[in-house]
Formats: sequence, C-alpha cells, structure tokens
Amino acid sequence: MDKKVKKDSKNNSNKARLVIVNLIMKRFHVFIITVLLVVFLTACAGFNSAADQPEVEQAEEIESGIQDGHIYFYGEGAHGDKDYYTEELRIWGEFYDKGCRHLFEEVPYYEAEYLNEWMKADSDTILYELFRDWEGTAVYTSSTLEFYRYIKEHYPETIFHGTDVGHQWYSTGKRYLNKLEDEGKTDTEEYAIAKENYAQGKAFYSSAPAGVPVNDYREKCMAENVIREYEKIKGETVMGIYGTAHIWLGKKPYCNIDTMSQMLSDHYGDTFHTDLIVLPENIRTDTLTVAGKEYEATFFGEIAIDSETKYAYGRLENAFEDLKDCPLTENVLPYYNFPMKIEEQQIYILEEIKKDGSVERYFYRSDGYTWEGYPTTIEIKIEE
Repeated sequence: MDKKVKKDSKNNSNKARLVIVNLIMKRFHVFIITVLLVVFLTACAGFNSAADQPEVEQAEEIESGIQDGHIYFYGEGAHGDKDYYTEELRIWGEFYDKGCRHLFEEVPYYEAEYLNEWMKADSDTILYELFRDWEGTAVYTSSTLEFYRYIKEHYPETIFHGTDVGHQWYSTGKRYLNKLEDEGKTDTEEYAIAKENYAQGKAFYSSAPAGVPVNDYREKCMAENVIREYEKIKGETVMGIYGTAHIWLGKKPYCNIDTMSQMLSDHYGDTFHTDLIVLPENIRTDTLTVAGKEYEATFFGEIAIDSETKYAYGRLENAFEDLKDCPLTENVLPYYNFPMKIEEQQIYILEEIKKDGSVERYFYRSDGYTWEGYPTTIEIKIEE
C-alpha cells in the first residue's frame, strides 16, 4: 500500500526497485506464496512536477449513462470490504434495473460457474464450499457472504463471469474439474475453459512460464479471459468489479506491460469504460493538532490489513498552505490506494491503527506530482 521512495546509491536516476511484503488485500490464497502487497522503493534524486513526467490516462468517470452493448469496469480499493460491497451493490442495482445481467468479477472462471449454480440452488451449500476455499484470503469475511446473498435475493437473474487466473486451483478448481468429469463433460467448452483456467493458476503460483514475470503473466491472462467471456455474449451490456490496480489506464505499476483495462481499451475502443469506486460518505470527523495547530480531519474509509492492524484514510482540512513547505520524506502513496477521489493542494492522512488502540499517523501532500507515471501523494515530515 505505502510506496517507499528511496535513493539508490548505485543509480541516482528514478529507477524503481520492488520489495515484496505480505498482502492481505488481494484475492489470492496463501497456498504456495503469501499474496503480495507491493511496497515500492525508487531512487529519489528529487521529485519532478507532473508536467515533466510521462502522461498517463486516469480511469475515466462514467458520466454519459449506461449504453447498450458497452463494457463498464469499476475499481475497488479493497477486496472483502463491507463499504465497497455496499457501493458495488448500489451500482449493480442501477445496471440491473436497466436490463444488464452480466457481472464480470476478479475471480477464476470455475468460481463464477459455481456461483451461477448456487444462484439456482435452494440451499447455500455451494456458497459455503466456496467460502471455505477462501479461508486465508481478503474475501473470507461475513461481508462477502452478505454481498452474494443480497445479489441472489434482489438480483436473481445475475450471471457471473470469472476472468482472473485460477486461484484456489488445488481446491475449487480441482473440485470443479472432477465434477465435470463425473458428469461426462470432458469434451465440452466448459471443461476446456476450466482446465485452462486451472493451468493459469498453477502457472501463476509456480512463477509463471519461464522468462515471464508473474504479474505480467496474470495481467495478460486477465485481459484475454475478459475477451473470451465477452465474446460469448457480444452485444450485451456488461459491468465488472476489479481491484483498482487493474482498472487504471496505462502501464501497470511493478509490471512491464499495460494494465488489463488498457489492453481492453485498446481492443474495444470507445465501448469500454472504467471508473473508480469512491465511498460516498466520510466515516468520521476528528480534530487533530498538527504542528501546533488544530485542524478538522475527515476520514473516508478503513481497511483491515490483518487481525492486528487496519488503515484509515483521511484529509486534513484547510492545511495545505500551512504544511506545503514541510520537508519531504522518501515515501509516496499513489492516488489509487485511497478509497476517495484525491484533490490537488490538499494534505491527506494515513492512520495505522493497532488492535491495542495505538495510532500512528502519516501525512501526504497532493500537488500534481507523479510516480512511475501515476498521480501520487508525497509524505511530508511534520516538525512539532
């Protein structure tokens, strides 16, 4: 989440280095590797203004209304989060009311097929089997169960489409293939796709095909899987829900290729749209004393990192002019990490809240800088 910028004594150019830490916030299972939250280390000989940086097209807002036969993908700031689920259900309700039935998700093909079976079932047995498979991932929460149950009750004609690589290939994937084999469906398209998706998952967790970085491999597979699913229903309106890292247009951070959405935008042109899900209301307002002065702080969202820690994201109101000249640290936090839209000439807050109630605060300045081509905030050092 927090992107570190650090001066490289061997190379003073702005060249990124990657350090991998545990990720709780991706929808992968911790079977072969613990899923990744990428903390970036990059040389910092000095920050350049946005005008000096490569241009990158940000996720566009969907303002023109839902058009028949178009594809609309939304980016969520965290998987398994109740607040994001609430907003996603509201958005899906708008699409559903206008006749859309196809919901694309950042899940494997066979998981979506199980969900489609469950939508027609009289019990929650299939959903509970999936839920057990999710243990150890960010979606292993009661909020995820509530999300799917709400869809089944209120939007019963929803058709799920899974377009990610085969996460849980050793459990969900294997069980689904065995089911099709028992049903004598090994010569069907369904079996062929499930088997390919299973293989994608094994390849991803086994460091991908030789010579291909794992994140590049996954991003390309996701774009190809979306195209495969859309070709089945071409002409239908589609909504999708994915992590923000896949929704931004341009080159993907910590990858050598474009994001999934950029590849899809190149493929589908004006019929493909992206937007970031913004949580609609602040969750709390506090009064903070910063550098000897009181400010109102508005917080917009909280994300659990693990059982001991959560992050809260806020804005320090009317503080930019007072704090803009504070010294910079070597840390940056790109816009796509925040659960709200970022405005320039603002001071933002990242709170690290521990289970024991202790809080550590970090402050970030937003003034048009970019990192790796992405709009970013820069951490400032508050001198009391």
